[in-house]
Amino acid sequence: MSRPPILIKDLVKGNQGDQIHMTTRNREFKDWFEQLTEHETYCLYNGDPMVNDSTFNVCPNKLKLVFNGGTTVSKLRIPEIPPH
Repeated sequence: MSRPPILIKDLVKGNQGDQIHMTTRNREFKDWFEQLTEHETYCLYNGDPMVNDSTFNVCPNKLKLVFNGGTTVSKLRIPEIPPH
């Protein structure tokens, strides 16, 4: 059974675009934890979008992003988005 493709428009429209569940391997968690700051905006490259259908959901977004070995992140400065 193949999974349906997830389009980028589905990623940004979910949950008003303000939160998305992200997962990574335990051995990579420390590296990402030191790089990412809560309430900031980032652009993710080479992550794997997946349906967020697990029993426990961190946020109500229907999709989640999985960090893989080739995932990179860059911080975005968008003045139109007010700080929390």
